[in-house]
Amino acid sequence: MLTAFRALTAALLVLLGPTAAPVRDQQQWVLDALNVEQAWTVTKGKGVTVAVVDSAVDTGIKELKGRVTSGPDMSVGAVAREVRPGRHGTAMAALIAGSGAGDGLIGVAPDARILSLPLVTDDEPDFDLLPAPDTQSSESSLARALRYAANHGAQVVSMSIGSYGPIRSEREAVSYALSKGVVLVAAVGNDGQTVYAKEKGTSFWSFPAGYSGVIGVAATDKQGKRATFSSDNLSVL
Repeated sequence: MLTAFRALTAALLVLLGPTAAPVRDQQQWVLDALNVEQAWTVTKGKGVTVAVVDSAVDTGIKELKGRVTSGPDMSVGAVAREVRPGRHGTAMAALIAGSGAGDGLIGVAPDARILSLPLVTDDEPDFDLLPAPDTQSSESSLARALRYAANHGAQVVSMSIGSYGPIRSEREAVSYALSKGVVLVAAVGNDGQTVYAKEKGTSFWSFPAGYSGVIGVAATDKQGKRATFSSDNLSVL
């Protein structure tokens, strides 16, 4: 199951809820932990396109307005189809490239552009497994999304999704994207509190984070320590 997807969405629901404190105050510790102000003296991401493989990004929110390109629905293949914007994908895109307009989120790369590649359509509160390869093709939906991103100008691909088994077409698509100089980033999962993790001292591997060449990202707390819920295995950078 998309455990990483669920837990992050739960956090975002709190962050974006109507009774929440100002968004800027809530995310300041994250910006400080990432040392973004120093990074911004080098670049704010201008000229960079980040593909968000997730639920569809809402192109109308103020902090992303005019900087989102909507790609095809990857859950059914590279076929143009209108997809309802998802809260999770929108929040991830804002965390990456939000301009901070109004009371909106400030992203780590506020001048970057977003290429939205919808792979899942359910964004709360439960999720199905990642779509399996369809019966007419040997490629999985994620493999199609990776190739599309690499062929349409993305320099970075963000994937806050995961499943427990590797797929050959995905491994090949990862290699293809890497060969074109694309940086691939994926969540490692939120299985740190499972029975297996407690007994073995490590977590199940999640893919695409587990593929060679993909940067696996775990979660930390405000003290910079691994969050107890976060997966911990050799795929974590």
